[in-house]
Amino acid sequence: MPKDFLPAMGTPAMLPFYDLFGRAAGIDTAYWQLVAQAGIAPGSRVLEIGCGSGNVLLLAARAVPDALFTGLDPDQDALTLAAKKAAELGATITFEQGYAQQLPAADGSVDRVLSSLMLHHLPAEDQAAALREVHRVLAPGGSLHLVDLDHDPRSGTPRSPLHLAMRGVHAVLAKLGRAEPRGHGHGDRAHPGHTPTEHAPGAHPTGEQHGHGHGHGHGHGGPARPVTDLLAEAGFAEAVLLGRRPTRLGPLSFYRAER
Repeated sequence: MPKDFLPAMGTPAMLPFYDLFGRAAGIDTAYWQLVAQAGIAPGSRVLEIGCGSGNVLLLAARAVPDALFTGLDPDQDALTLAAKKAAELGATITFEQGYAQQLPAADGSVDRVLSSLMLHHLPAEDQAAALREVHRVLAPGGSLHLVDLDHDPRSGTPRSPLHLAMRGVHAVLAKLGRAEPRGHGHGDRAHPGHTPTEHAPGAHPTGEQHGHGHGHGHGHGGPARPVTDLLAEAGFAEAVLLGRRPTRLGPLSFYRAER
């Protein structure tokens, strides 16, 4: 699979610090809130798109160990870290390398799809493609649970200091040749290949030149779109904004969409 994305924190060397950055940003509680919101039942099939280093799935597996968990991400380095963390915790999670726009799952084969701080990394056309794919793989009665930086163009919240600092770090890395503005970590291009690796004892990549927190606009180079509109256009019968939570990266918005 070609590396047409930026690795977490802009360079593979920074990947070990991704979880520390998440804690500093205050997003740990958002992970828990997303898992609680999803209402995962024992035996249910759960897919996270853009799973990164596995934080959300590890919490979900701790809460509902009898569910079947799969994490998808194009960044093999992040998946390797996620697998290591899962093994240390004794969690059974399958990690696959792939893109959200071409999910390696059959129609109607998933009960819950999770997405955490991923959607804003995608260009507008890829957001639409990814959400259509989520709708395709969800079983009737299944649901998508999504949290992301507050992109609603009607909210107009300013960037946080930490957000601006991350943009500066990425700009420095780019000048040093350690990070290239080559796309978005969770899937600029659909790619048919994926490498599944299951771990029975079981940075989200950053966006183009913007660091991990470029919010307020879905897609780059086009007008911002409310997430609920995107979900409705993807075919979801019910798509609602459940609430918002402040973090040092800026406000996060929580969404639920029913199949």
